[in-house]
Amino acid sequence: MQQEFAVKIPSTYNPGVEWIPVTERLPPFGKKVLACSWMSVAYYVAFVSPAGQWYLSFGDSPILGITHWMSLPELPQGGVVV
Repeated sequence: MQQEFAVKIPSTYNPGVEWIPVTERLPPFGKKVLACSWMSVAYYVAFVSPAGQWYLSFGDSPILGITHWMSLPELPQGGVVV
């Protein structure tokens, strides 16, 4: 028997943060953002080059099919503990 789970995210979660279509505008060149591709069910931390090509934030691998992006959230107060 398969169980289905639903997670309800309150409307106050990340208020004001919305996906922006790349057809509407692009982020500033080199700024790391969260990007979504239609080619896979995945999100990437990525940046766009001055030539309009999207790249993974940790290398020089291009990403195809980016349709939307949003700014990354601020780091938590006190920084990140690794």
